[in-house]
Amino acid sequence: MRDLFSYSVNAALEHEQTGRRPIRIGELTCRTALSVSRLPGLNYALNPYEGCEHACVYCYAPYVLRTDPSEWGEWVNAKVNMPSILSRELKGKEGVVGVGTVTDPYQPIEARTSLTRMCLEQLLRSKLRVSILTKSDIVLRDLTLLAESSKVEVGMTVTARDDRIAAWFEPYAPPPSKRLRALTRMNSEGIETYVLMGPLIPIATEAELDKLISDIVETGTRRVMVDRLRLRPGMLDRVHNVGLLRDDESKRQFDAKALSHSYSSSLELRLQELVENAGMVFESAF
Repeated sequence: MRDLFSYSVNAALEHEQTGRRPIRIGELTCRTALSVSRLPGLNYALNPYEGCEHACVYCYAPYVLRTDPSEWGEWVNAKVNMPSILSRELKGKEGVVGVGTVTDPYQPIEARTSLTRMCLEQLLRSKLRVSILTKSDIVLRDLTLLAESSKVEVGMTVTARDDRIAAWFEPYAPPPSKRLRALTRMNSEGIETYVLMGPLIPIATEAELDKLISDIVETGTRRVMVDRLRLRPGMLDRVHNVGLLRDDESKRQFDAKALSHSYSSSLELRLQELVENAGMVFESAF
């Protein structure tokens, strides 16, 4: 099994071209596959990759992993032995495991390594229930596998309706239009889904908010979870480099909203009203 994963990762070469820039691909061997999760509703977490190709400017993961935020999105390491480690840890485990709690389990390298799929095949045969979170329509590759189980849900992160606006903040993630189409497909197959609108990004999330909620309803999704923007050191500086914020005034307005608790609260309340009026279930992430 180790040789199989080594070949898969090496087949991606030292660099993988994603969008407009190369990233460094590496291998890691992990000591554990399942870690205890403190996130609401989850008992365990499973993350087949360290690093993420999507390079979202607001990502909290580099702070969790204690790595340089300025290099986030430039590298990804595949935990090549995770499926074999997972097979030893499943006995006696019950509850819910979150797949992709730190980095996206369906980022582009997954199309080559299938680490997430191999872990899912084991999880869905266990006593654990599975909650996947992704920004990627690559999840559709595993549509049949997911549709065969009643123990799995898939969350799709959507932070903005406009593909162009989303690209400023999530430069190498699939556009929201693809994510919404993926949700439609999964719902048509009877897979339980939800949308994570998080973080709530000033300017981006609030643009065409009514239409975004309508788009989500049309996918067949019936649950929306919301999470606020949680700033870390240096995060605003990275956001300032986003081309959408073209002048000092737009940056000032963004910062004022990002730092305002009342703004976050009012936007969340507005979202709750829109979601519930649309007949969906509203949840706050924390």
